[in-house]
Amino acid sequence: MKRIVRALGPKLNGDYPSPPLDLFGGTNPDDSREVYSNLENGVDVKEGGASAKLNWYTDTTTLTSLTAFRETDFHALLDGDTTEIDYSYSEPNENSRTITQEFQLSSSDEGPLMWLGGLFFLREDASQEVEFGITPFDILINTFAESKVDSHAAFGQVSYQLTKRTNIVGGLRYSVEKKQHILRNGATDGPVIDDSEKQWSALMPRFVLEHSPGIDTMTYISVTRGFKSGGFNSAGIGEQFDPEYLWSYETGIKTSLNDGRLRLNAAAFYYDYTDMQVQRILEDAPSVFLLENAAKAEVRGGEIEIFWRPTPGLGIDFAAAFLDSKYTEYISVDPDGPEPAVNQDLAGRILPRAPKVSAYAGIEYTRPVNGYGALSTRVDWKYQSETFFSQFNSEGVKQEAFHLLDARVAFNSANGKWKLALWGKNLLDTLYRQNVIRATQIVGTLDFWGAPRTLGLQLAWAY
Repeated sequence: MKRIVRALGPKLNGDYPSPPLDLFGGTNPDDSREVYSNLENGVDVKEGGASAKLNWYTDTTTLTSLTAFRETDFHALLDGDTTEIDYSYSEPNENSRTITQEFQLSSSDEGPLMWLGGLFFLREDASQEVEFGITPFDILINTFAESKVDSHAAFGQVSYQLTKRTNIVGGLRYSVEKKQHILRNGATDGPVIDDSEKQWSALMPRFVLEHSPGIDTMTYISVTRGFKSGGFNSAGIGEQFDPEYLWSYETGIKTSLNDGRLRLNAAAFYYDYTDMQVQRILEDAPSVFLLENAAKAEVRGGEIEIFWRPTPGLGIDFAAAFLDSKYTEYISVDPDGPEPAVNQDLAGRILPRAPKVSAYAGIEYTRPVNGYGALSTRVDWKYQSETFFSQFNSEGVKQEAFHLLDARVAFNSANGKWKLALWGKNLLDTLYRQNVIRATQIVGTLDFWGAPRTLGLQLAWAY
């Protein structure tokens, strides 16, 4: 089995009620990067697939066939409490096989009218078996789920050049997705808990207006509707959740100046979500995570990207994103709050993993080395403002703002056959959370930390 080592933080947060695991002899280390386990944690993933693309050409059209097959097998053994005692564990096994087929018919001339139409088909067969245990209380939960997905879609898009500098694009996609879900208690032949089937459909239009005031500049405005299919919760008793819908409104500008040595892209957007799918913990089963629909949410934001090459060997790039995200309608209980059985109005709360500000800057300098090759040096800086890992926005699931600094020095041979690089990531050794899982009534608060300062040497050879 392929072993994956993760840096996990202290699972117990003193600000929230947690089980006194010390009574069972478990150690909760002071060092956030120190981890204990009584199991040989591991993840084993096997993936395989194949794809084919065929084109048929005529004088005016092109017919394209896209065929793909993918199979994935996943097995894991995880210590749920991350202590050296036998307290809790989980062992998930998953398998999926997916076949997709798409046909596209498009115009191939260069006239003012361009069009594309097509059909899409998907078939997925998947199974999932999960075993979860809490040894001191003799709790053992074992479920087996099977699912079948049949998805079909028809789509089309037309682009018309209104003037020499203005294009209008209109598109439409109609999707139908049917899912069958069977949930059993125990193994493949265990008693059936849920046997459900549901079909969803959605019509998704797209509209874009593009205008180029100059040869190096393009502005645009777009309106698009998105659809994320519903499904069933295998972690519970087959609870159904509905599709998620999104209206996206965006406007922006893209430029390429000074013969491409200066590029500037900027965009502003507004997302309107309805029936947004959010994961939460059940109040009467705090070890179970279920997807539910969170009513409505809004996201407003903007982003900017700049690339500048002041000299042939020097490149500078910068990017920043600004988000204002919030739920506009959402009623839910918080099993980890002071009143775990009382519904709370979460309107105005920030969406999970949606920092208000994130930024990136990089600088790279490359110079030739006496005809032997080129030596390049690059430094990257990243910033992220505070973010929450759950919809409840509590202190126990928050990551404060942080900075990351990476660097790389590389030598590339003149013939492009080989390169040697020395790199370093998180050079400031910043301690930051990548995820937080709270199940305080079972195992407390689990902090998943980003990798510490890491140095590496890379040698690559092309043949």
